[in-house]
Amino acid sequence: EPTPTQVPEQPKIDRMVHYDGWMRLRVTRVQDLLDAVAALAEELGGKVERMAGGTITVAVPVTSFESAFASIADMGDLLDKAITATDITDQFTSTELRLRTAETTRTRLQQLLAKATEENEKLQLLREIARLTEQIDLLKSQVELLSTLASLRSASGCRLAIRGWR
Repeated sequence: EPTPTQVPEQPKIDRMVHYDGWMRLRVTRVQDLLDAVAALAEELGGKVERMAGGTITVAVPVTSFESAFASIADMGDLLDKAITATDITDQFTSTELRLRTAETTRTRLQQLLAKATEENEKLQLLREIARLTEQIDLLKSQVELLSTLASLRSASGCRLAIRGWR
């Protein structure tokens, strides 16, 4: 047991970080660049999110982000670039807690509904259960999106937006 002067060690929290990067390249053949970037993303387990007008946005696993970014930068003359990292741990934790609370509340209301005898009480409980069900669906979508952004469940943890110039 820790003595009064010792502080117990806090459990380490795995941070959830979403990376975003973009660059502008000068190339002689823009379509060749777009095709090469798309092929690289797919080879790394990622995907093309958008391609239009000489710009491509791809998603790659977080573990491949740095190497993908470096590889793409070598595909032309690098004119400009930026990378941002956003810690979404607190947002994920908060949303997950709200989801669990809403699910627990809905379960309690369903139990009350099973015991309710008055029609007005039943209708009120049904309305609240329906509202909570909508909220739960929304919160589940938010949790999934945040997990995806941090690539915990999917290969789209990072986005690279590449613009090719002649």
